[in-house]
Amino acid sequence: MSDLNNEEIPMVFKKIEERCKIAKITTEYVSRRLLINIPIDNNQFKQLKLSLDRETEALLLVETNFDKFFCINDYKAIWSKELGLIEAKLQFVSPLPRPPSAILKRLLVSLYGSSETNDDSETNDDLRLVLTSSSEWHQNIQLSIGLTSQTLSLIDIFQEDLLHEKRQILRRRLDRARSVIQEYFRPHLPYSPYKSPYPTSIAIKIENIQINDHNHARRILERIANNICLQLDINGVSAYLENEEQKNHSANMLFRQSKPPISLSFPEYQFETKPMSLYWYASASIGMPLLQYLAYYQVIEYFFPSFAAIQTNDIIKRLLKDPSFMNDLDRNVSRLVALIKPYIGKGGFANERDSLKATIEHCMSSEEISSFIQEEESRNQFFKTKAQWKAIALQNIFNEGNKPENNVVLNTALRIYEIRCKIVHTKLQDTDSQEELLLPFSKEANMLGYDIELLRFVARKVIINSGQQLNLR
Repeated sequence: MSDLNNEEIPMVFKKIEERCKIAKITTEYVSRRLLINIPIDNNQFKQLKLSLDRETEALLLVETNFDKFFCINDYKAIWSKELGLIEAKLQFVSPLPRPPSAILKRLLVSLYGSSETNDDSETNDDLRLVLTSSSEWHQNIQLSIGLTSQTLSLIDIFQEDLLHEKRQILRRRLDRARSVIQEYFRPHLPYSPYKSPYPTSIAIKIENIQINDHNHARRILERIANNICLQLDINGVSAYLENEEQKNHSANMLFRQSKPPISLSFPEYQFETKPMSLYWYASASIGMPLLQYLAYYQVIEYFFPSFAAIQTNDIIKRLLKDPSFMNDLDRNVSRLVALIKPYIGKGGFANERDSLKATIEHCMSSEEISSFIQEEESRNQFFKTKAQWKAIALQNIFNEGNKPENNVVLNTALRIYEIRCKIVHTKLQDTDSQEELLLPFSKEANMLGYDIELLRFVARKVIINSGQQLNLR
């Protein structure tokens, strides 16, 4: 219960309370703070904290339509059934911070060769990449990437404690804005021409979409965002949905390669959330090569049961088509068991190396792997020069002399598995290698860069191969 008198509560907070009451959003006053419980679903909420001593912050919130939104659990995201809208912050990965407007401009330049605006302001709402679908099922939906709306920015930042470092850093900017906002605001409540002084970031926005409930909103967001972020990743830009458990830091971006510009397109396929989560975790693990390698490996490992089952079915169908299969039943049954044994067992696979090989074989060709390695000269020279990588692996991807019978897919699988074993095993298994294990902070671990790029490529191809037609229902 609040110990405040009604006279002690500024008018703007009363206005917020009134709007919350109409929207059935619960509020309470605790220690001279107004706590606003923005709902997630019927049982959960995210709490906004507004100090009665910081009236300017409350004025900024009143400008928005915060009372029409729900939050999405686990993500820095909001949705509105009434507005048919979902918005979620994206996290970009880079060793160097960049202003969000500069990131967005560089993204537009990377994709299209030029940006659509020359304004350097971080609050330029017109700086936005818009995608539409040609599918009859999704043709009314508008998908875009741009700077976060004031609504999402404030809902995000007001969840933090009043003494949070970010709030303290912004105090002077808010104080400078106070007189301007209040002078205009008093006679014109609830409108204000002033843009939020809070730093914005980049968000994905989905508009004109029918949303049933929280779980439906989350499902739509994950299916669309994972596809868009994977397209960005192919173009050399690392980005993923920002998780609410992550420590806040400036939006950054890594443009890894100088590739010809490509266009983003409205998603046609959806990818499984769990392996995508591992993929983004690996992408963000810059500076930790062993962790990054294992995270990408886990992406591929996730699909082992699926591709082991496909391989088992192919073997059985092939044998059953053989007219001689029934001539000697006992011998043929033993032969069948021997052939499928590597692919059956606990978890859907028994022999991890064979399951890895089966997964890679079903998702890419030797030509695709060779093309990826050869598209960058330094990477090509690394994998074709044993002296550069012999300290981290024995398995060569290209046979000596690059002979025609070279099985690049098999060699890639064996190399990936060998390095994986060197990282996770205390004793090397299934290999004759007597090399030292790969240990954190070692010279060998720091040499894994090109092998991590290769594994990232393989993991991405496996995810794409396992995609299904986009379904937003």
